[in-house]
Amino acid sequence: LHIALHICDVQADDEVLLEVADNGRGIAAPLHARVFEPFYTTRRLQGGSGLGLYIVNQIVTRQLDGEILLESEPGRGTRFVLRFARVVRHSPDVWNILSALPRMPSHE
Repeated sequence: LHIALHICDVQADDEVLLEVADNGRGIAAPLHARVFEPFYTTRRLQGGSGLGLYIVNQIVTRQLDGEILLESEPGRGTRFVLRFARVVRHSPDVWNILSALPRMPSHE
């Protein structure tokens, strides 16, 4: 697995582009919207919590007023492009994001 990170400062719009790409298994198109849902994971019993992309999405879209683009298909890897302001108007409130998470059902 190879992961590449590329950061671009877009001067004209005073924005930053952050690209993260890998050459892994890829993600089928019907699952693209679901990867940002809390607790969605394909690795439930292998250590995956399903919160990583949810938290990233919440920080980028709600706290940084940015957007995330997902490009992926099975067998071709995955590419995320994050776009947000170079200077944010306020600090991200990560605690607010985490406290808003739905509670996982108890398996008692």
